[in-house]
Amino acid sequence: ATTTTVAPKTVEEEVAAAYVAAGEAYFRALEEPGKPFVDLTEYWTGAALRQVRETLASLVDAGSHADANGPKATIRVLSVEATQGGSAKVHGCIVDSLRMVDQGGNLLDGSTASRLVVATVVDGWAGWVVASIEETQTWQDGEGCDR
Repeated sequence: ATTTTVAPKTVEEEVAAAYVAAGEAYFRALEEPGKPFVDLTEYWTGAALRQVRETLASLVDAGSHADANGPKATIRVLSVEATQGGSAKVHGCIVDSLRMVDQGGNLLDGSTASRLVVATVVDGWAGWVVASIEETQTWQDGEGCDR
């Protein structure tokens, strides 16, 4: 069987797709923080890439990781504002219900949080990548960000 993917049509759609892909890559990397099987530089750059690498390093130091068989995070794009010069702002909502476990699989943190975020996505040499991301509001539940 042959599958065909249709490329996003607008800059906003490309930016939104890149933001979601970056989030998915990040959450996959949390499952194996010591050796992420994804090239994070395909999705992240600058301060955001440093932030992701620091988070992964701290998990390695703590001996913890996301449970690959547990719940996954949900990443939603709320809005995209393209600006001049190959940059865009993404307002997003992440419902993070990951289960963080130790090397033996024992639960360390199973709390769920809804995070309202703003990301700057830039047009890099190989496509759109996340350059910065900031949480603007967090709720300690899985109710999302429509409040």
